[in-house]
Amino acid sequence: MARERQVTELEGFHSLGELFGGAAECQFVSPWTRAAGNIDARVMVIGLEGARYTEIAQITVRNEVRQLGYNPFDREHIYLDHLLQRYLGRHRSECYLTTVLNHVRPKGVRTIPKRVLVEQARRFTIAEIRIVRPAIAICLGKLVSYGVLRASGRIARSFADVRRRPFRFDETLVWCVSATGFHGLVTRRNGGFRAGRQAIERDWEMIAGSMGNAPLRAAGGVGQARITERVSDQRGTS
Repeated sequence: MARERQVTELEGFHSLGELFGGAAECQFVSPWTRAAGNIDARVMVIGLEGARYTEIAQITVRNEVRQLGYNPFDREHIYLDHLLQRYLGRHRSECYLTTVLNHVRPKGVRTIPKRVLVEQARRFTIAEIRIVRPAIAICLGKLVSYGVLRASGRIARSFADVRRRPFRFDETLVWCVSATGFHGLVTRRNGGFRAGRQAIERDWEMIAGSMGNAPLRAAGGVGQARITERVSDQRGTS
């Protein structure tokens, strides 16, 4: 699937390989998977964008993205790591992280067409869920939730309707929660940053409750090769 993503052109967007010497390019569908590619993970996290123009344009951040697949200084990732550790007892490397959009918005472009999100989720994200088969998948934010819901054949109502109401997709329980960046925190509740954070943490408490006391799978054997094996197995039986 990584190769398919690499050769896919998306009108109005840059490919990961064409910017700044391919700083964000990788052998996965999403750069986020570089540091979180446990194919046996019980927890999958689905973010919005694998790379942002403003991040990889900065050489200091670019080097981090090249090595880790994400910007470790970004509040979004710092808070996500906190939530994973506190509520699910997982380090990022013990999970499988991916993103719906793995092309880069040009500088100054603020919006992502919904049809693009649905198309990319249907082509890649849904396939990743079927390959990894996690116990839970967590969609971060309303745009990700919309894309995954529509790609899975469900009607995407308002974000308020789907938040805290997980749905079953094959073997996976899919949760839709607010994004972990600043915007997600301040819009989760009208009370501002503190109220938003409290609401988000209650959401993650519910996710933790849905996990029960299931044992954590080992993070060994991580990598694109294992994903390729499972893709081959699926194609062979389809």
